[in-house]
Amino acid sequence: MARPTRSAPLLGQAPRLVHAARGCIDLIRAHIGKEDHVLFEMADRMIDAGRCRAPCQAYEGVCRRRFEGCTVAELEAILERLLERYPGA
Repeated sequence: MARPTRSAPLLGQAPRLVHAARGCIDLIRAHIGKEDHVLFEMADRMIDAGRCRAPCQAYEGVCRRRFEGCTVAELEAILERLLERYPGA
């Protein structure tokens, strides 16, 4: 997929991009909150520890692959590039 080039019309969309990104962040935080405080608590009450071993190990494998393999440092570098491209966002 080709990366967008820097152009005046694209740079003019920065406020909309920031608004949409913040909306996504809010949605993801709400989703994680439901998982942490509703779904996982329900699962803990219903599944005994012995039966949880295999799903828990599988979950750990998924966690190692999250963020499409990016490290926190790489994600922070992406953020810095976005902030440079869209100053004041």
